[in-house]
Amino acid sequence: MQIASQEDPSCKIWMQIWKSKIHERHKIMWWQILMDALPCKAKVARFLHMANSKCTLCNHEEKNTLHFLWSCPVSARLWFLYCWGITAERVRISSWKEWFQVLGNDSNRPPTSSFNDLMQRAATIVSVIWRERNSIAHGAPVVPFDILCGLVGRPIQEWDASVELDQNRRWSNPTLG
Repeated sequence: MQIASQEDPSCKIWMQIWKSKIHERHKIMWWQILMDALPCKAKVARFLHMANSKCTLCNHEEKNTLHFLWSCPVSARLWFLYCWGITAERVRISSWKEWFQVLGNDSNRPPTSSFNDLMQRAATIVSVIWRERNSIAHGAPVVPFDILCGLVGRPIQEWDASVELDQNRRWSNPTLG
């Protein structure tokens, strides 16, 4: 068995994820995504011999999680709106590990944003897309895009407000007298 060194890019990604200030369930979701363990429709279709392996959200061919969580037109709009105008066309990646290497780099994010900001936004977007995809796959009607925006926007606004509070909350010596 080979032990990865901390210089290994994959090891750095894992360390960043586990140390990030996002909910534990989001860390587990990122683990599933990076390990290609999410049961996307294309993957399940290979085992269950499903006739339709098209993306549940856009009805185009779904190859993997990178499509429906990143480059699918529905997903791409959410990324653009809630993650600093990022687009799949401008950030061309071929894997989630590459996504982390590109966007995990401080110089590839807005100057005032941290890795934790990225992780919170990304985890929120990915979890909403995943829930919507599962709802549709199990027979629920498609949720209008403006509702999806609300499901993504509210937690991100709460995160932004909490970060702003933390930045403004600095301890100072009490005044005597």
